[in-house]
Amino acid sequence: MKKYFSFILGTLMLVSCGTAALPTQTQSTTYAIGDIYNQNGVTGIVVEVDNTGKHGKLMSLKSTNAKWCSNKDYKFETSAFYEDDGEKNMAAIDKFIKENNASWEEFPLFQWARSLGEGWYIPAKDETLQLWRNINGGSNVYNPKVFKAFNKNQKSYGGDSFFQPQFGIGMKQPWAWVTSTEADGGNAYAVQFGLDIKSQLMVAFHAEFQPWVCYKNLNPGIARSRAIHKF
Repeated sequence: MKKYFSFILGTLMLVSCGTAALPTQTQSTTYAIGDIYNQNGVTGIVVEVDNTGKHGKLMSLKSTNAKWCSNKDYKFETSAFYEDDGEKNMAAIDKFIKENNASWEEFPLFQWARSLGEGWYIPAKDETLQLWRNINGGSNVYNPKVFKAFNKNQKSYGGDSFFQPQFGIGMKQPWAWVTSTEADGGNAYAVQFGLDIKSQLMVAFHAEFQPWVCYKNLNPGIARSRAIHKF
């Protein structure tokens, strides 16, 4: 737990104006969730680490609302059904493009991830759920204090906010995130809050993260995506 919350203390020490300078790092640098990663031209926020602190996954500072698929004629399977690893879905889309004389432009979300450089990909459904839990302190039940501290930290390095206004009264909650996993019927999975109606105005504090199905040729106004890179 100490390792995870180390970034919160760092957040409080950041200068309140401007963007924090990227640190110089080497192969011997170790990381905790919430740390900035900056090596070999790859920069992002760490969202998963192994026991050594030297390997894991990082998330892009920027987000996108690019469509999963822009060709409405694609009602059939692309075989991007992997739920554990978005790299496998990227490979499935690549295979689909080659076998069907298609183009990456017809899959804007995946094309955006590729534009970030080698190794970046859109995470799969279960992978996204786990990364959200990591950001949230390891819990599936939304913890606003922890999530907002993570958001403040990554914004200090120039990242897009994880939050969007809700209910028309200034209340904010994290964006739903579209994943790389295809669902049945020409849809794709996203991750969002599962709203607890009984809690009413306390819903954000009792909500759990869960999969949600959206149309892959639609660009939902409540959903965005971020890319992942392994290190």
